[in-house]
Amino acid sequence: MTKVRLVIVDKREVIRQGLARLLGAEPNFEVVSTADTAWDIVEKSCKHQPDVIFISCSLSECGGTEAISYVHEKLPRASIMVTTDYETNDDLIAITRAGVRAYLRSDIRADSLIKAITLIAEGKFVASPQMSARAT
Repeated sequence: MTKVRLVIVDKREVIRQGLARLLGAEPNFEVVSTADTAWDIVEKSCKHQPDVIFISCSLSECGGTEAISYVHEKLPRASIMVTTDYETNDDLIAITRAGVRAYLRSDIRADSLIKAITLIAEGKFVASPQMSARAT
């Protein structure tokens, strides 16, 4: 099985490092790069060609849906996922239009995060139960 190649984005270094260690320890994942803003990931992602771009921050911290749309435009084959503490119906609609394949709460359990990454690498859409309930 080919490993899922990941780029991890978070403005907080300790979170980036923690996620890189957690996800890099998974046998089916390879963390190929990290970045501290959504704008920085285009350069790194073009260089490393990840399967999944994992953005762990609020949309305003990451440059908003404009940055995510730009990343999706430049890297259409990469699946983008966002974890955040702020969930609104408008955010869900906006980031789905921007190309996000997963929208999850930041307090997601590690095993659920690993499963979500695997699912979006397979082309599926994943949302936290709270967001799924709002979308229906």
